[in-house]
Amino acid sequence: MRSLPQKIFQNSMLVKHLPVGYANHQILVDEEGEPVDSIIIEVNQSFEDITGLNTKAVVGKKATELHAIFKDPVFERICEHGRNTLLKRSNNFEHYFKKERTYCSIRIVKSEPGYFSTFYTDITEKKTLQEQNNFELLFRNNPALMALTTLPDRRFVAVNDAFLKTLGYTKEEITGKSSQELGIFANPAQIEIVAKQIKEKSKVEDFEIQVRCKDGTLLDGIFFRASVH
Repeated sequence: MRSLPQKIFQNSMLVKHLPVGYANHQILVDEEGEPVDSIIIEVNQSFEDITGLNTKAVVGKKATELHAIFKDPVFERICEHGRNTLLKRSNNFEHYFKKERTYCSIRIVKSEPGYFSTFYTDITEKKTLQEQNNFELLFRNNPALMALTTLPDRRFVAVNDAFLKTLGYTKEEITGKSSQELGIFANPAQIEIVAKQIKEKSKVEDFEIQVRCKDGTLLDGIFFRASVH
């Protein structure tokens, strides 16, 4: 492994304290000069904070070695994108680091000949918000009757439009109330069976059940319930 060229060394001093993760890589080539691997030659503190990977564990290691050690495909992807970066200006992709439970946007840019740099931006908050918005959209527009309730008192936190329309309730009439208070389950014994299964398995699947609408109409359906943490 060669020492850092002067320009890269100067740049590395600038990125040392950046709030985004940074790693500098050297491309390794075969006898014909074709890129076959890469090796990490330095990282900054934010790299450790975002990825959960210790500097001593990654610096001086080839991408293929790191993949074998951490069983994380990100190193192979970085190496592949790094080779592509030699042909064009930059590459981008997203990755989830399980250890730190962190979503990252990884940008790969060409630096000096034979080198490329990776920049890691924590986008966990953005991705979490995006997932929440997707869940809310699917929850609200799902044609099946859906509800979120608390345990162990089983009070409604939220219900979807299909739930309100089918059973004839308003959101205000449902929120904060329990199914028992509203008499939604036509057969009280079914409530106990459901509660027991949730306690034992954390979920209920394909359970035939009868529910009562606000106007007293009885409906037959298939009940599914799972715990969400």
